[in-house]
Amino acid sequence: MKLKIYLLTLSLGLLSHKSVAQHSVSGKCIDQAHRPVPYLDVIASRGDRIARGTLTDSAGVFRLALPDGSYTLSVTFLGKKLFEKQIAFTQSLQLGAIQVNTDMQLKGVVVSTRKKLIEQKVDRLVFNVANSLAAAGGDALDALRITPGLRVQNDQISMIGKGSLRVMVDGRILPLSGSDLTDYLQSISADDIERIEVISTPPAQYEAEGDSGLINIVYKKGRKNAWNANLRSAYKQMTYPVDSWGSSFTYKKDKLSLTANAHCANGSRLVMNSSTLLYPEQTESNISHWRNFFEPSLSGRIAVDYRWSDQLLTGFQYTAHNTHVRQTGHRQTNLRNAQTSALNSLLISNLKSSIEFPSHAFDFYVEYKPDSTDKKITLNLDYFIHNNNKDQLYTSDTQLPGGRIMPEGSISGNHQGKREMENYSAKVDVELPLKVVNLALGGKLSFSNTDNDLRVYDLSRGIRELDSKQSNRFTYEENTQAFYLSANRSFKDKWQTQLGLRLENTQTQGSSRQLNQRHTHDYNRLFPTAYVTYSPDSDHHFTLRYGNRIHRPYYRFLNPFRETLNAYSYIVGNPYLQPAYIHNIELSYAPPHWVHTLYFSRVTGDFMQITTKDPKTNTEQIKPQNYLNAHSFGLKESYTYSPWDWWESLNFLTFSYTRNKVTFPNVQENRWQVTTYASTDHNFALNRGKTLLLNVNFWLQFPTRGDRYTTQSTSELNLAVKLLFLRKNLQLSLKANDVFHDAYDTSVSYTNNVRDEYKNYYDRRNFRISLLYKFGNDKIKVKRREAGNEEERKRL
Repeated sequence: MKLKIYLLTLSLGLLSHKSVAQHSVSGKCIDQAHRPVPYLDVIASRGDRIARGTLTDSAGVFRLALPDGSYTLSVTFLGKKLFEKQIAFTQSLQLGAIQVNTDMQLKGVVVSTRKKLIEQKVDRLVFNVANSLAAAGGDALDALRITPGLRVQNDQISMIGKGSLRVMVDGRILPLSGSDLTDYLQSISADDIERIEVISTPPAQYEAEGDSGLINIVYKKGRKNAWNANLRSAYKQMTYPVDSWGSSFTYKKDKLSLTANAHCANGSRLVMNSSTLLYPEQTESNISHWRNFFEPSLSGRIAVDYRWSDQLLTGFQYTAHNTHVRQTGHRQTNLRNAQTSALNSLLISNLKSSIEFPSHAFDFYVEYKPDSTDKKITLNLDYFIHNNNKDQLYTSDTQLPGGRIMPEGSISGNHQGKREMENYSAKVDVELPLKVVNLALGGKLSFSNTDNDLRVYDLSRGIRELDSKQSNRFTYEENTQAFYLSANRSFKDKWQTQLGLRLENTQTQGSSRQLNQRHTHDYNRLFPTAYVTYSPDSDHHFTLRYGNRIHRPYYRFLNPFRETLNAYSYIVGNPYLQPAYIHNIELSYAPPHWVHTLYFSRVTGDFMQITTKDPKTNTEQIKPQNYLNAHSFGLKESYTYSPWDWWESLNFLTFSYTRNKVTFPNVQENRWQVTTYASTDHNFALNRGKTLLLNVNFWLQFPTRGDRYTTQSTSELNLAVKLLFLRKNLQLSLKANDVFHDAYDTSVSYTNNVRDEYKNYYDRRNFRISLLYKFGNDKIKVKRREAGNEEERKRL
């Protein structure tokens, strides 16, 4: 810890040392009416070589960091030169207001830019959700479904060809997983999202958690000196209807920025599962139907920023989410003689549950820039709390042929569970551009506490009795201290390298009151990262990436208590479960329109819930285990095509081959596995004014094959139409998902020589109609302070 404090102190001292830093040239582009001109190209060059370039922002302001020397500074728009000046400096230079020659611009042309739907950067792929018709009117989970390189299946998010990942919102990790994560993402409106960043090999400044990397959901930001708002509503018809409402508001004036949004959804969803297990003496067939009611799902967010000066920005953000889910369903299990198919018994289970999971997130941040260069210190203080309160009633009866109920086969009970998860964290990041190299360093402290309280009551005898053998209190603490250092350098305007190293020290403690057990772990790990990029010209880029990751066990996997599902199945946790470690290597080449990527991944100590079946008793145990080492090779192809301004096409294809080695005894797993996935997304403007838009999206998961496992192919066709009215402020969107009803998941696997046939459907076929209305004021009057030499500056 002393070493970390010393390094942070040293970095702050270096930050104030100006003799080795780059300097900057900055200014503001205005037209003849002294109005700011945004989105102009500002380029500093030496001879025929471009040293650095940028765009003016929405206020016409630009800033370039450059080494000492002489440059030609030019401002252009659509290839037309609007301004040029020779500059030479040994310290930072402020050019003030630059009046560009607007007469050289074409009359009637509106200065505007439209980002590409997908952008490939050095360390991430960027999907600009704001430009996607398919995401309009949906939620964050809908946006992730159409993000290249990602797949959302059964509401579980993963990178195609790899595994699960961690999710960030505005650069802040969500400490959620599984259904808790998907429920939270469904509370975020896709209309509030600017972009989604897919970071397959995260740099050192990001969390090392996540076996496949990170995705970052970035909210939209409003214009300066303006306010805008929107009202939206949507109706979705699945098997049952779902309706939602929402609104957003953004206000920016002078130094103050305020953003707020709210969302509400009501409805229900059907989930169906079926499976058949072929035991030597008996066949077990299961059919489940569940209906989940959202009554309702509420969420809101408010963010406030205040810029005290050019150097200091402070902000606060609060996010809240609360969903009440009522679940009803039944499961029928038929047990038949394997030779004669005669019915041995029939198990009927009914379930009713009420689940409420509120969450609150608080974030306070400070951004400090000590001078006009790119030096920066950022401090984040975060608090997150998430609860899951569950009250479940269930009955299970076993019937013999003829309808007679077995008394010993009847179960009736009530599960009452409470889970509270808290996380406190503090993070400091320092960006330190030096003459030779750009450094980034920082540290983070994270403290997580989880409290699980499960109480089971037996109702089989008509009275409410606490079942102490099935009731349990489990607490889990996880504390992590991290420090990272990253260095970035460019060579001859063609090569760029970045090296990083992250150190994480983690302490965990899990305690089961019922079992009187306590388990502790303490481990350190270094996580190196490296990037090399070669760009022979502005249209071709070669990038090599390497990163080391960690995948920590889910909290629920560590609870050693046994939870009975029915007379033939139970779940038990594993407090001895260890993290899995992952090495990722990617080589990509990005010519115009294409991104070609070869990747390799090695996982050691991977874990999952292992189902072991006892053929003698026909019972199954579900328990997480570290059971596998795996090597994966893959190819990813992305092609963006826009032959005309009315048609944009995004296409994605991936192929992967995985070689597995099982390390846990008595588990049959695929020695090899082959997976192929393809998707295509097309946006069309059907009229000249681009007020009638069409989107066609199709994806296909080819059969996944292994030596003991096969998943049948599945596909989905989605169609959407958007109509714009009232100067494009009113949007009407119509969307049909899974038009041909093909999105079923069907598989066959073998465990302990028992064949398991599985099929499920998560109610993905639906029709949605949504309405969005935008309004606001882009010309808020602001106080303007004139300098004493204002008239002389105008004459320049």
